[in-house]
Amino acid sequence: MRVPSQPASVATIERAGLGRPQAVAVWTTWVVALGLAVLGLVEALPSGLGTAAFAAATLLVVLPTVTVGALLVTRLPHHIVGRLLLAGGVSFAVGNGFGALADYGLNVHPGSVPGAIWFAVFSQALNGTFMGLLWGYVPLYFPTGRLPSRRWWPVPVLAAVPTPQADTTWSSCASPNSTPARCSFATS
Repeated sequence: MRVPSQPASVATIERAGLGRPQAVAVWTTWVVALGLAVLGLVEALPSGLGTAAFAAATLLVVLPTVTVGALLVTRLPHHIVGRLLLAGGVSFAVGNGFGALADYGLNVHPGSVPGAIWFAVFSQALNGTFMGLLWGYVPLYFPTGRLPSRRWWPVPVLAAVPTPQADTTWSSCASPNSTPARCSFATS
């Protein structure tokens, strides 16, 4: 039996990780995020060098972010930085994968993807989530997984409150009379 004043042994620390089903779920999430980022790259290749370069850069951002997040979540499940990295990377990958589907369904082959306009809307919303999670919350909780002091508790609470955006592009593209030219933001 370990006395509370003694440091934890290596075996105790290693057993603190996730169980097998949770670890499988985390790594399945990693595979899905990587697949959606690759989907964005594959869909962007015929569109030209600039779009393909952006999709490749997206893949280079998603891969390390999701990988480090998955490693931290499986090794240190109660550390919030791992969860934030995993969620941020997944939201960026899903946003870009949805953007690729929207581009294919609205611009490349109009009408081939049912509900493509909603993929475009969710793509734009999820990319903002990525920025908020990685640029807002990770610096607050890094490296300890806790806020710097008790006085910081309003900062994450206020950051979680969404700011209203008056984005007329979404509302005009969601109308039944929308055309690919009016929904040009759907290109990834």
